[in-house]
Amino acid sequence: MTAKEARATLRDVGADLASVVEAAATIARDTNTSVEDLLKCLDRGGLAAETAAIELYRRTKRAVPASLRRLALGRREWEGFLARHINGSPSVRSVSRNGGAKSAAVNGARKHSRPMAIAGKSASRRSH
Repeated sequence: MTAKEARATLRDVGADLASVVEAAATIARDTNTSVEDLLKCLDRGGLAAETAAIELYRRTKRAVPASLRRLALGRREWEGFLARHINGSPSVRSVSRNGGAKSAAVNGARKHSRPMAIAGKSASRRSH
């Protein structure tokens, strides 16, 4: 599955569970996907949300809780974290797979465009 197909699967409210989980895994491992893509996986809940959350922890270098039952799985919680710890609005933010903060182009296709590097705070060594 490509990232484009994964995004389409997440938009399809009738998609079966296996396809949604595959879409989340595709988005999580593709280095050109955005934080917004991962947040959409959170919206689907279940294993798709857990997959996206693990990748969000990795990309932001946010400390993973000792108990996996305490993983942040909600969009609002992640948007709040991103707003507090990464410069800018989470809706136009992307974090590279290695944890560096990046800014996506702000236009109609921003969630599908490649992020551009910016100066500012890094997500590294931040926790919570």
